[in-house]
Formats: sequence, C-alpha cells, structure tokens
Amino acid sequence: MHTARDQVSPLPLMELSIGFWSFKALATAQELDLFGRLSGTDGHTIDELAELLGVDLRPVELLVTACASIGLLERRDARYVNSALADEFLVPGKAYDFGGWVQMLDRRLYPAWGRLTEAVRTN
Repeated sequence: MHTARDQVSPLPLMELSIGFWSFKALATAQELDLFGRLSGTDGHTIDELAELLGVDLRPVELLVTACASIGLLERRDARYVNSALADEFLVPGKAYDFGGWVQMLDRRLYPAWGRLTEAVRTN
C-alpha cells in the first residue's frame, strides 16, 4: 500500500522556496551588465569578470556559479559564457532584451511583495 508521502515530493516546495535567490542572481547579473559583457566573447574567467565588473573575486564567483546553476551561464573550461537563453533575452540592445522587465520587477515589485505578510495583516 502506498502512502501519500510515497507519491508526493517536496521538490516543488523547495524550488518555490529558493525562487527569490534565483531571481536576485538574475537581477544582480543584469544590473552589473554581466550578460552584455559576455556577449560576443569566448567567455571570461572569474578573475577577468571581477576586473570587468569592478567587484571582488569571491562575490563574482558566487554570482556566476548561481547564474550557471539556473541556466543563465555555461562554464567552458575555466571560462564563463552566456547560455543561449541569456544571450537571446538578457543582452542589452538585442531585439528581445528582457532586462528592463527584470529591473522593474527588482526595483518596484519585489520590495512590495517582500511586505506581503504585513499587507495582509494590516489590510
């Protein structure tokens, strides 16, 4: 006999729980123009990206690792390149640049949604 626990996985809840982290990695990379700087190149190492972005090595490594884990970057040897998704939709100036949408969500909607519990409690 199967129980409900055998048939239901917590994976969807885990994915929902970390959705904010994924979005913030996307928004930060977009704000720093990571995808624009990688577009049309053979990729860059962590050291090169730190210099290009004007940030320390450790946070760049964390950011590109996060972006790679959610499918926005690919690692080729020790170099990072845009994924097809990022190159098509996250490079400034391209026909279907999605960056403005990401920026609007990050600056206008996410702060308000971060206060949802307060809004529900206080009407």
